[in-house]
Amino acid sequence: MLNTGLDQGALALLEQGYRNNWQQYVASLNGARARIPPWDICVLTASNERQAEAYQAQLEARRESGLLPTDTQFEVIPDPNGLRIGSGGATLRVLSVLAQELCAHHPDFEKPFAGRRILMIHSGGDSKRLPHCSAIGKLFARVPHQLPDGRPSSLFDELLVSFSGLPGQVPPGILVASGDTLVLFDHLQLTLASSGVVGVAAAAPADVGTHHGVYVTQGSSRRVHGFLHKPSMERMRADGALQPDGRVQIDTGLVWFDPHTANRALSLAESLAELISQGVTINLYGDILAPLAQTADYATYLADTSDGPATLALQQVRRMVWETMRRTPFTVEVLHPAVFVHFGTTREYLDVLREGVRLFGSCGWRGQTTSWVPPAALVKAGERLLTVNSYVRGGTLSAGCLLDSLLETRLELEGEALLAHVTTEREALTLRSGVALDQIPLHRPPGWVTRLFGLADDPKRSLDDGGTFLNLPWQEWLGAANVSADDLWPGAEHSSQRTLWEAKLYPLCGTREESLDLAAWMQAPETAPSELVARWRDARRLSLGESYVRADVRRLVREEAEIEDRVRARHFCAGVEREQPASDLAQLLGAPRDRARRARLVGDWLEASLDPWLPMRGYKALEVATHERRWEDRAFSSLARLVRAHTRPPSPARLGDGLAQRRIR
Repeated sequence: MLNTGLDQGALALLEQGYRNNWQQYVASLNGARARIPPWDICVLTASNERQAEAYQAQLEARRESGLLPTDTQFEVIPDPNGLRIGSGGATLRVLSVLAQELCAHHPDFEKPFAGRRILMIHSGGDSKRLPHCSAIGKLFARVPHQLPDGRPSSLFDELLVSFSGLPGQVPPGILVASGDTLVLFDHLQLTLASSGVVGVAAAAPADVGTHHGVYVTQGSSRRVHGFLHKPSMERMRADGALQPDGRVQIDTGLVWFDPHTANRALSLAESLAELISQGVTINLYGDILAPLAQTADYATYLADTSDGPATLALQQVRRMVWETMRRTPFTVEVLHPAVFVHFGTTREYLDVLREGVRLFGSCGWRGQTTSWVPPAALVKAGERLLTVNSYVRGGTLSAGCLLDSLLETRLELEGEALLAHVTTEREALTLRSGVALDQIPLHRPPGWVTRLFGLADDPKRSLDDGGTFLNLPWQEWLGAANVSADDLWPGAEHSSQRTLWEAKLYPLCGTREESLDLAAWMQAPETAPSELVARWRDARRLSLGESYVRADVRRLVREEAEIEDRVRARHFCAGVEREQPASDLAQLLGAPRDRARRARLVGDWLEASLDPWLPMRGYKALEVATHERRWEDRAFSSLARLVRAHTRPPSPARLGDGLAQRRIR
């Protein structure tokens, strides 16, 4: 659960801080008219070329909509040759790539980063523990927050807003951020004026510190006395990391390098280039920052296994880091008030979203965000339902979470469930409690895959190590489905490979509905029709890992935009039904570049309305909202049809009587 430890006064400060950040973000979209300096460069790291392409698709969609700062250069830099080089290796690689680019245009080989403000967001990774984010990237995971301009938000959007005000008050340098962590704070809290490396911390419960970095300071000093990487409770207690209230100063993932230190790290990157090209994994926090602390011990550092085995190659890396970076000043700035939110497993993600809605309602988090849910269904579901950028026709909704889904169906949720990127027009769709369902369009080869898994499943855990599928032990589900392990893991050479991530469970199909049929039965294999199971056996099946690397992310991004259009248009129509003022409805159509497209959807809905008076009111509202004369013309045409429909032509007999009366007069 999300535990902020903040009172209402601190939460009010966070709300004001968000307003400050938002104002700076909006100003950054105005380019040269902005009164603050922008980030010169924003870099997203990616684990491979495919993920880099996915991130480019997300950035392009935002750029085309005018939602990226115009004076900031955005780049995506993947790990080399498909190797996984870790956050530290990725940091060094980004420095090398940027130095080459900057020196090519401004040949100052000694000071390539001087005078520049650079934002680097680490966003590589497969999101194995959050599978529905694998294709789009955890960086673009949805957040139940409707941005002030009406858009549904994502982790990337929240980070961009949070960091928009920093370039105006911090010196040149490089800010590194983690792409799976959301830090809510006011940018006015940070100065980052110290030389060397500056870490950024926030108070969090001690048990959270066992999975992250923890800063240790002495008294009022900002010097980092110790930096503990994923420490045990005993280690935190022994090293003085625990504060009187039982909390610790957790590493938020934000790290600042001044230009001089960035140049020193660049020389380290050149020295380690060969090892990095061989795929040695280097952790930014445990391998590069840890030895900068005052109490760091050389032997302990070399032998540290908190993030994996201390291989000979890694120890060679650590020796070079120690020699190059050890004397770098290392200080920490502490954010307060602030909230540290880490997006980990599927279950943790849902807990964070639900608790976030409860705690951050004053900051704009809502249970229904840019979504259309029939009022009757919403009343039944109450606060247990979370929706972001989703459209639902109706059904029985309970403690579910719907993300980027278009559900022209009667949706039956038997308990807490997650749907992401699901589109269907079938008569009914039922999901059992504790289940997650997502759909992925593929482009190599073209087709569809619907993936089903449990909210409590750990896709990285093997069958022999207590792994589960649909929250059941693997052996229990395999027995109920009459499926063998060899059916799911053909050719597996070791039991450790028999994980949910590698299980060939999900048929590749030609249509969305077929793929949904061949996945939904797995919820209840004991009652599944034999014909359906036979089709599943005969189909070409992919694993979670195989399906996400084939995802057509550009199509996913387009569909997200189409759902938002549909939702906004439906809310406009609902406003017309309630006879709201047209001027109030105009904002539902969004920015000028989006209005015509969404207005057409409203027009189609009005044409199909059974209420004869509704089209006239709706067209008039569209004319006010879009300032397009054609909608007023359609309103008059609709009125004319109504007049004709309600005006009965006189019968010949009555017409004759009228003529006779006129002759008598």
